[in-house]
Amino acid sequence: MEKILLKIKAFFRLLGIDIAFVKKENPISALTHNTEESMDDFWTDPKNEKHWKNPNLLNFYRLIADLVKSKGFNLDGKSILDAGCGTGSLLIYVNEIFKPAENIGFEFSKKAIEIAKIRFPNAKYEYKNLNDSPQSQFDFVFCTEVLEHIINPQIALQNLLQMLKPGAGLLVSVPDGRKDTYVGHINFWSLESWAAFIEMNATNHEIETGEIKPYGLYALIKNNK
Repeated sequence: MEKILLKIKAFFRLLGIDIAFVKKENPISALTHNTEESMDDFWTDPKNEKHWKNPNLLNFYRLIADLVKSKGFNLDGKSILDAGCGTGSLLIYVNEIFKPAENIGFEFSKKAIEIAKIRFPNAKYEYKNLNDSPQSQFDFVFCTEVLEHIINPQIALQNLLQMLKPGAGLLVSVPDGRKDTYVGHINFWSLESWAAFIEMNATNHEIETGEIKPYGLYALIKNNK
């Protein structure tokens, strides 16, 4: 096929017409995009490094850490978990503001964990699917930009809540579904439907929902037990 296309191009060039053929990319399927294999491919592709080193994304992580501090949470000397830690960026910024006693990162992609260990070695990383029942509890849990990738986000949220020690906090963030157009996402919440989702699945907890402008939506949940 490539030889035929080159002959066609040469023919039109003789006529003084220069043409170009554009390769059509395969469309992304949200379900296949969010498999472990696909995520490993994403994190190891050098072309995607620009995404997880994007200044806007890094600024978002700074805002997350600042938000937790502004809401009265002190993570000094505490055990913290980043559930869906990717390459460790959020843990880096949390440790610029606080001095946790223990940093833990859960991640679905083993390849991402390999990168995270290099970027932020001051943490323990575990391969973990958030749909699996939790085995540990923490003083504070972060879960940023993860639930939009999960088929049953209510299961993941319930598991995150079970990871909270008495009095512990959970910060969850997702994109604003009214602005998010990424076809690799499975779930899309508006500010209103996000608040309803959190209230329905985090009963008997202290809840605050809102926006982290211009990045998306958040829920700050405290275990009052």
